[in-house]
Amino acid sequence: MRDQAGMLRLQRPVELLAEERIYQALSEDLRARLRLHVFPELDSTSVWLGRLDADSGDVACFAEHQSAGRGRRGRGWQMPFGGGLAMSLRRDVSHWPGVPPRLTLALGVALAEALGHDEIGLKWPNDLVARGRKLGGILVELRRREQRSVLVVGLGLNLALPADAAIDQPWIDLAGLMGTGLPPRNALAGHLLEALSRALDDFYAQPAETLLARWSRYDVLSGVPVRVTSAMDEVLEGEARGVDSEGRLRVVGQDREWLLDAGEVSVRRALP
Repeated sequence: MRDQAGMLRLQRPVELLAEERIYQALSEDLRARLRLHVFPELDSTSVWLGRLDADSGDVACFAEHQSAGRGRRGRGWQMPFGGGLAMSLRRDVSHWPGVPPRLTLALGVALAEALGHDEIGLKWPNDLVARGRKLGGILVELRRREQRSVLVVGLGLNLALPADAAIDQPWIDLAGLMGTGLPPRNALAGHLLEALSRALDDFYAQPAETLLARWSRYDVLSGVPVRVTSAMDEVLEGEARGVDSEGRLRVVGQDREWLLDAGEVSVRRALP
């Protein structure tokens, strides 16, 4: 929180992020090719990476607090100072043949596997959830600059939030899931950064069928009645039936099937 003078005050002791400690948690290969930055406060880690020139290479950015953190479809992402992980990874993907919707699924699976807790699931297309509440979110943005394609992957993850955290949806944090088993914050930051980087390295080498099988183990919407609201305020109702080979959500209802792209819809459980 901030005091009357506008200064940030911690409600509980936290392990502050430190570049050298995060580097220690990375593989030798990733340390050799990645530049890493940690800031006390930024408008947004993804926005900061987006300001870099086209020749910047692989860069990761962490912030203890974001004044303008962003989620999917321009929504805000609120996280108290030191209460979670706000990070983004930049990768030049000019050599890729394209960026299909299933990339977000691959990154979500990599994070869920890295966290290694059996109550963590994935809600299509980009949410980490547990016990029916939001644990974190992934934001994938493709930017073209100077004839290059640059991917910026953002992650917001709740680690240990105060009970009165001003978040506009039901939430949960890793401390609530893991208790005293919660890893040190810098070690966890490095571990998840490594998982994201490896998922990007392996994305096109992994058959779509393999990814879909991995996704299905975490898919919390499979077989669930859902209500889908499009960007044009169209409402579709049916049953979620997993995803297709491109990562689009399959919804079956009204004697037909819809294939829904991550950039066009939001998904909520239908009211009983």
